[in-house]
Formats: sequence, C-alpha cells, structure tokens
Amino acid sequence: MKHNFEGTQSYVLVQTKNLPSNLPEIYIEGTNVCNDHDKKNGQSSKDNVNSHDDDDDDDDDIEEESNRSQELKIKVYNITVALKQKCKVFVNGQKMRTPVSPSPGLNIRKKSSHIYVKTDFGLTVKFGGHCKAVITLPNFYKRRVVGLCGNFDGRKGNDQIKLDGTMAHNTQEFGDSWIA
Repeated sequence: MKHNFEGTQSYVLVQTKNLPSNLPEIYIEGTNVCNDHDKKNGQSSKDNVNSHDDDDDDDDDIEEESNRSQELKIKVYNITVALKQKCKVFVNGQKMRTPVSPSPGLNIRKKSSHIYVKTDFGLTVKFGGHCKAVITLPNFYKRRVVGLCGNFDGRKGNDQIKLDGTMAHNTQEFGDSWIA
C-alpha cells in the first residue's frame, strides 16, 4: 500500500483487533518529529507508507518512510519499546543499551545502522534511526490488524479503512482518522 498525507502527529500504524487468546496484542505507533531544518524553512512533510511482500514467505513487510524524523512506539508483551532518532532505545521509559531482552520472547539489538525489535512469535521491526521502518508481521495476523499499514489481507482496495470502520474518501482523511 502506498499513500501520501501531510502529517505532524503520532499515528497508529498497526493495532491488533479481534485476536484469539493465543495471539499476543501488538500496537505500533509512528510519530513525526519536526526537524530544526524543517522549522527554519517552514517545510511540511509527507508520509509515505508502502506495504509490500516481495518474498515468498508467509510474512508481510510494511515499510514506512517520512521526510521528517520518525519515532516508533511498539507495545507488545505489556512492554513499551520506543525507538527514537539516532537509534536510541527506551524500554518502559528507561534508556537502554542494546542488545537487550526486556521480556522473554522480546529481543532488541542493533546491527549496522539499524535497530531490530524481534519477538518469538515472528513480529520484526527494523528501524533506521531517522525516518524508515520496516514492520514484518507473521501470516496469522492477516485480517487481525488495523491502522495506517492496512488490514493485512492482501487486498489493496480495502486498506484505507478509518478507525470507525468506514472507507476514507481520500488519503488525508484516512491519515487523520488514525491520529493516536
């Protein structure tokens, strides 16, 4: 899925819904952070969200890019992981050094210039520390997520569903409906 919208706030990227009791809840929020350069020049930003799956596995990659700096908040296993600019990692509000495993089944590590958050059930978030994130969900989350990254059913025509369950008329309306 690819769309553009002006956005300067925090947005729900992925949120689970109607899960069976054996699947962990997932919540991923992206926040656009206005850079000093943007403030000085009065520039606005466009968010670009691409959902794709170019490989042959059962997972789906959701790629999110922004012209502004991006920060992510990931809630899983009752732990909140914040990934901030320059690959800074916070777990439940406390700054951490990587590698760290704040809970069984949840691992955070830095490799090259990226931070990776991985769970034992197959969620992976790759964050570049500035404006790019790739979110990979295991196949059993198909049709069990909502948010800016869509519902993960493989059909692009129904991905722009707003928080209230109705179809957005345009990308701006869609984005605005997912303000966190």
